[in-house]
Amino acid sequence: PRELEPQIDKALKSIEDIMCSGFGDTKNPLLVSARSGARQSMPGM
Repeated sequence: PRELEPQIDKALKSIEDIMCSGFGDTKNPLLVSARSGARQSMPGM
């Protein structure tokens, strides 16, 4: 949805501020992990 991207940007900025690091920053990167929301186990995803 169109309104999702600004919400993600705002949440990511908040995390960057709290962690004092930046998403895409080569000197002080913000490390994140994502997982699928699949109903069944998907090894390797």
